[in-house]
Amino acid sequence: MFFAPKEIKQETGESLVYNPHRTLVSKEFTFDAAHHLFHYEGKCKSLHGHTYHLQIAVSGFLDERGMTYDFGDIKAIYKNYLE
Repeated sequence: MFFAPKEIKQETGESLVYNPHRTLVSKEFTFDAAHHLFHYEGKCKSLHGHTYHLQIAVSGFLDERGMTYDFGDIKAIYKNYLE
């Protein structure tokens, strides 16, 4: 069971009011990317890589299926724009 506070204060001072009908769906992805630095003589001049972690989150109200967003749709966004 999930419990959430009735009100959440943001750093901006604004309040987020809890709504029991609103849900948050998120999917995490991990990917590797490589690059090198032009006009640089340090150790990063040569081709090297990093591992990145990305989280895509969608918040909204439940639809007629009882879903906010389909995980397959989130995966499609990742594949179309980021892969």
